[in-house]
Amino acid sequence: MRWIETQDLMFASVENGGLGVERFVEIGVGQSPTVANLASSTLKLPAVQSTLGERGVEVVNVERDAAAVFATDEDPAPVEDDVVDEAPAAESAATTTAAPAPAAAPASSGGPRPADLGFDAADGTRTLIAWWTKLRPEQIGAADSIESLCDGASSRRNQLLVDLGGELSLGAIDGAADADVPTLSAQVKGLARSYKPFGPVLSATFADHLKKVLGPTGRKQSAVADRVTDVWQLGAGWASHVLAELALSTRDGSSVRGGDLATIPVPSNGAEVDAAVDAAVQAVAARHGVSVDLPSAGGSDATVDAAALAEITGEITG
Repeated sequence: MRWIETQDLMFASVENGGLGVERFVEIGVGQSPTVANLASSTLKLPAVQSTLGERGVEVVNVERDAAAVFATDEDPAPVEDDVVDEAPAAESAATTTAAPAPAAAPASSGGPRPADLGFDAADGTRTLIAWWTKLRPEQIGAADSIESLCDGASSRRNQLLVDLGGELSLGAIDGAADADVPTLSAQVKGLARSYKPFGPVLSATFADHLKKVLGPTGRKQSAVADRVTDVWQLGAGWASHVLAELALSTRDGSSVRGGDLATIPVPSNGAEVDAAVDAAVQAVAARHGVSVDLPSAGGSDATVDAAALAEITGEITG
């Protein structure tokens, strides 16, 4: 099968000797859009983009993107400029001053505090990729794929794919190596709906790492979840996110994309463990665009925790 040559012929503009295809439709299962994923990855390559000319190529799957394929999606209603022109001056002025109001929302510290956050197969996938490729979670981009993050090293790529299939109890995942991270995340969410944190791979990885991190303090891994659920009064999903954040943020070494992997200092005593967990809670909240505070804010214990948290974050930024 001459797939590379076929794509070159389809996607290149007529001027560059191709067919000038503008829309690529995969007839396949929406949960596993293997060919569509491959085509999307190909179109991101600079060498291919240079042959497209000024034309863009839409890549869709007949099941996943049924609304677009069968034109059942709706275009946004057109703006009628004449309505604005005919409005009285006072009304126009009121509209002008009112329009910026929605933009005020991002100025707040975050959305409302959710009682719990789900930790699904997509979260497990991103966590495993970040751990395996020695990246901080925020350094993984939407255009990244397992193939690109492994720099084409087949042994590393294959081991990551094996670990991912094992973590999610899925075995081999079609197209997982070449799919960009958002596409892969959506795919595994559909395939591993029953996933619960953590699977065998992350469970073993975190247990081994956190034993080294927490061992000298006399605390066990269960202390992390206890503080999240008992002190912060957050749900079990929060506890899973915080545990993953704490493990990822206390790794040794440098990220392959710059900076240290560690963003939280390794604790040396129980008080520092509490402060590290608190820092991980805030990191998770920031990543999800929400705001959380200790329920006991204002009490003496909360004041001590806040001071410890300020000290630990000061060490990182300093």
